Amino acid sequence: GKAPGVERGGVRFSGTVHVWEVVGSVGTDPQGNARLELNLRGPNGQPPDAGLQLGASFVRPDEGAVAIPARLQRTGRGAYSGSATLPGDGPWLLRVSVPDITGVLAFTVDP
Repeated sequence: GKAPGVERGGVRFSGTVHVWEVVGSVGTDPQGNARLELNLRGPNGQPPDAGLQLGASFVRPDEGAVAIPARLQRTGRGAYSGSATLPGDGPWLLRVSVPDITGVLAFTVDP
């Protein structure tokens, strides 16, 4: 569902990507700037090492659409944030990748 205080279709989400429990949020401002926050925990509750190869990108669900990378920065133990500019409203997919596995979240940017 929509996250309180996040404009234009912001959502909070949780799920699993490989062995990592992922909890986060994504939302956009009126200019189309998407802000992504992620927290990762392993099977025993441990955060990932600083060297974890973690990636995120936004893509339209259309076949052949070009992915827009979200530049992620580690902001704490297991905490990451990133941003990207999305060129339009409507349906989007957030792809979160760890080595060999990609998790996908569908969301909509409201006009």
